[in-house]
Amino acid sequence: RQGLAIGGLRGFGEEPWYVAEKDTATNTLLVVQGAAHPLLYTDWLTADAVHWINEPPADWDEGAGLRCRAKTRYRQPDQDC
Repeated sequence: RQGLAIGGLRGFGEEPWYVAEKDTATNTLLVVQGAAHPLLYTDWLTADAVHWINEPPADWDEGAGLRCRAKTRYRQPDQDC
């Protein structure tokens, strides 16, 4: 953080900083302060190379998407997708 000139500055509080967006084309990071910042949350997820424990649902159309429940972190409750 020292090289980025963020953190430990007056008027910004002591909450940690998080990367909310990365733009590799312009080599730019968008950083926000605090774990509850709205830019850190999303209502969509893209997954590829899915490993099915059983067979995929019989009526599943790979190109149409899938409504499901999933977890993205160990010990997290399943979340609606």
